[in-house]
Amino acid sequence: MNKSKFLSFSKLRCVAVFVFVAALTLTSCVEGAKKAETKRQIAVTIPPLQGLVERIVCDDFEVVCILPSGSTPENYSPTTRQIASLSDSESVFYLGTIGFEQEIVERAENEQNKPRFVNVGEGVELISGSCCTHSHDHDHHAHNRPEGEHHHHGTDPHIWLAPSSLEVIVDNIAEEILEQNPDSTKYYAHYEQLKATLQQRKERYRELLVTAPKAVLIYHPALGYLAG
Repeated sequence: MNKSKFLSFSKLRCVAVFVFVAALTLTSCVEGAKKAETKRQIAVTIPPLQGLVERIVCDDFEVVCILPSGSTPENYSPTTRQIASLSDSESVFYLGTIGFEQEIVERAENEQNKPRFVNVGEGVELISGSCCTHSHDHDHHAHNRPEGEHHHHGTDPHIWLAPSSLEVIVDNIAEEILEQNPDSTKYYAHYEQLKATLQQRKERYRELLVTAPKAVLIYHPALGYLAG
């Protein structure tokens, strides 16, 4: 091999090594960027809870909703994959009044990395009404339920549709978030803003209900807490 060919081969080899090292570095940087972009996750059972949680944490968390878009709580049952994916969430917020929520709590008991389940409806005074359940009968699972946890059959499950109930729900959500993030003044400020909004809405609803009809015909019995 003559000298010029040897030099050319050496240059090509150096270039190849440089490209290989650069590719490794770039891959490492991309993977690091992806890890840095990964958000902490919170799960909720229904869309209204998703909106409330997002008002407090903003974009700091990915807030995922278990109930798929277009599905109804009455006949929904979570998939095995959904139950397993809850291990990615730090907390799972649920109302405690909807049938499929209890199924989630029971089935997640067997998961290795079970998240923290938080009943955000605790403290709301329930009223009688249509029970929102799915077609599965969970009464035979009662012995597996966590102590103090049960689904309230024969009660109106729509506790999120009245400002007074929402205040209790928001308090429970904020308590969990602030407990897990005790140094965050930002989350507390967002919580206070949300509470102020709910208070204004409650006053507005009170004014409107003074002159509202005493009887309302409605397709779905969802406004019992608001009317009460």
